[in-house]
Amino acid sequence: FLLVGIREIDSIACLRKVAGIYCLVFSFTSLVAWQAASMQLTSGLGNQFYLVWLSMALPYAYLSAAGTRVSIHQFTKLHGAVAAAAGLGGLLLSRTLNHMLYLTPRAQNKTGNYDTVSRYYGILICGMSLLTHCLVSKDAAAAYPAARRAFAAMFAGSALALCTAIWKGFAKFGTGEFLPDLASSSSIVMFLGLSILYSTARVERSVKVDKTSLVQPP
Repeated sequence: FLLVGIREIDSIACLRKVAGIYCLVFSFTSLVAWQAASMQLTSGLGNQFYLVWLSMALPYAYLSAAGTRVSIHQFTKLHGAVAAAAGLGGLLLSRTLNHMLYLTPRAQNKTGNYDTVSRYYGILICGMSLLTHCLVSKDAAAAYPAARRAFAAMFAGSALALCTAIWKGFAKFGTGEFLPDLASSSSIVMFLGLSILYSTARVERSVKVDKTSLVQPP
């Protein structure tokens, strides 16, 4: 949904800023993956995983500097395909991917696997923060409806994932420990609250972009 909304943006300056944000996200993700390989937390395919993220970071670096509206729009379609594949893999094959990429005999300290995934998530959150700040500009008004649906679905999914983890005993809640209980309960409230706010938000007609107004007279 979010990438679909970005393809509605016509402002070159805004599109290049979005490309720059994605370049940063994929660059740092690639660095984390490379660090995991260098610490011998991965093997086989996992050792080359950083190349996947690097192959996304480099084109976005170019697009952030010299990309056209058409080239950025087209590359986001490839980005969408990669994101869909990674997302579906994480949802449907989480255990398989975890064993394939991280749980190796060479990994003496299994907490390093958790640290790696946490860094991935932290980078993603920071990137979404920058992207959200970018998308509130008037140049990005055409992306508002799709962005609203994307964020509503993302936070609803996050709440569902955390509740499922608690139900299966993978996340602490109701154990009598103050900090874990506070973190879990406040996260669920925040995720659900943001999902509801985004799903019920209305885009004012005054911010809708009339694309005919972008046509300059001869």
